[in-house]
Amino acid sequence: MKEDIIYGIQNQFGAKRTIKIVPETEPKTNTGICITGAFHLFYMMMMNANLPPAPMEMDTYMCFAGSLCFMDDAFHDWHYDGKTFAEAEIDQIVKIIQDNVKEWLDQGDIPLILEE
Repeated sequence: MKEDIIYGIQNQFGAKRTIKIVPETEPKTNTGICITGAFHLFYMMMMNANLPPAPMEMDTYMCFAGSLCFMDDAFHDWHYDGKTFAEAEIDQIVKIIQDNVKEWLDQGDIPLILEE
């Protein structure tokens, strides 16, 4: 699985924000991993807008922004639990997850959401 899932998004006014997406996973009964359907979201606080922190310091400047939970294996039905991101930003994050979840988890098939 990809360790750091970092992307840039824009709000409705064009301001850019660096985000980190952390999928919640559990081991499968046989091999590999299974996602729970929850993705924890973080955003970077910039200390100096001209100088981003070095990669090793990135987590120091990340703030929790809520969780995005998908209700189905097709990654269409979702719910954002948080107040940091506006609708336009969440729409971008949903699209990022829908487009990349298979690659992030290194699966041959689209990963299944863990059955509870």
